[in-house]
Amino acid sequence: MGGGDSLFEKIDTGIRNAKCILACVTSNYTKSTNCRREMSLSDALGKPIVPLLLKATSTWPPSGPMALVFTGKPYIDFCQMNVNSQTNDIYRHLKSSIKISFDPRTRFTVWSLVIGGCFNSLATYGFNQTQIQRYLAIRSTRGAKQALLIDAIGGSFIVLLTILIGVIMYAYYADCDPYTNKQIEHIDQILPYFVMEVLGDKKGLPGIFLACVFSGSLSTISSGLNSLTAVIIEDFYKGLMGRQLSDERQGFIAKILSVVLGACIMLLTYVVSHLGSILNATLSLFGVLEGPNMGVFVLGFLFPQANRRGALVGFFSSLALQLWMFLGAQITQNQMESDSLPLSIANCSGTMNSTLMNRTTTTMISTFLKRDLLIDLYSVSYLWYSPIAVGTVVLVGMTVSYLTHPLQSHEIDPKLIVPVSDVCCCFLPKRWREWLQCGIDYETYRKRQNDNNELEMVTNDTQRSGRESPIVPLLDTNSNVFVTGRIKLQAKLISPTRPNKSCNFD
Repeated sequence: MGGGDSLFEKIDTGIRNAKCILACVTSNYTKSTNCRREMSLSDALGKPIVPLLLKATSTWPPSGPMALVFTGKPYIDFCQMNVNSQTNDIYRHLKSSIKISFDPRTRFTVWSLVIGGCFNSLATYGFNQTQIQRYLAIRSTRGAKQALLIDAIGGSFIVLLTILIGVIMYAYYADCDPYTNKQIEHIDQILPYFVMEVLGDKKGLPGIFLACVFSGSLSTISSGLNSLTAVIIEDFYKGLMGRQLSDERQGFIAKILSVVLGACIMLLTYVVSHLGSILNATLSLFGVLEGPNMGVFVLGFLFPQANRRGALVGFFSSLALQLWMFLGAQITQNQMESDSLPLSIANCSGTMNSTLMNRTTTTMISTFLKRDLLIDLYSVSYLWYSPIAVGTVVLVGMTVSYLTHPLQSHEIDPKLIVPVSDVCCCFLPKRWREWLQCGIDYETYRKRQNDNNELEMVTNDTQRSGRESPIVPLLDTNSNVFVTGRIKLQAKLISPTRPNKSCNFD
């Protein structure tokens, strides 16, 4: 990589290969957790679930599943509100249990949900391979923005419904927790258990619930397999091996890879089943794998002087730190204090109550005695994994970049940098903003870009009118850069009868 190469024009081979491997691991793991949902649902229902046939017949596969989800969730909420109609009891349980906490070890707080949730959402919608493929499938940038807006509205609606389901279930099981009372084996089974125990007599509800679970999972799995196959073919087979494939051959290999990867995902499901809660395992490893990936882009977007060595060292440093925290949390999870909301088994059988209370007391005492600084580090909420990963990439990346010749202003392409100083620091003096810009002349770049946009508008108007107007390169004397523009030639024809006649050539 030469001195004038940009971080995003010719990104280092090591980073690119690592990101490809990371995309494969993330896709495999995320889809295996979706298969785990069906296993938990089968255990809760007490009946085996066997898939018979799955065939894709539409170019919009997520549209049908999303319609089922938007139908099923409000129906379940409505039925739950009828079963547990005492709103005052729900409010009373929540008021007595919710506390403001600034401890990063507490799994769910306002700060972890807002800050950590924003980082996770940005990693999902901004830098995830599956989402990028969906953006590229849309014809225009405007269409992609509209799709994101619709997704934000619909996603917020689904999240609110999910929160309402959780609140109602917490109030309903506050005095007899089925997980603590060993009525279910995994905490993930509590929703299907609630549906079958309380709402099972309502016609159609169990079927709609099954359709919601399977539709959401199958949509995610199909998109993930497609993106994973594209990464393997484009980045590994074509990129690393330098081979080319015909369209028919590429389609055949993609189908074979989808079958093989689907089998691997099913095998990984049994590994995921030993990692505890699905939500915990999914978001934890998502932050571990996608956090460093997002950090590399943030480093390149916001810090112009970052070079390839800084990005490479920062990426692997962040990945190593996140893996250490994740594996440590999995190994020492029995030594951590539970931050679950207070639950009671007072309305359950008396024999089971005394046994479970003694077991809980013993666990809490042993946890308190074995606690140390490493346990505190491993106890950090998984919602903070992505912010920690991004911060590690930026800190290590900038340190290494300054130690190994940072990029100079003439080596940086302004179109690849986000001018944070103009957006967030517009109130600062001009001299300070120029220092934050690292010598990049954004004003000249914007002026040149506006000129090109105006010329493009003229070109479009000319083409619509049926006239042809040649485009020639112009030399910008201020920046010594050729820009595409349009010139107007004027010549004078000398004639004996009509001298000094002017002719314009567009």
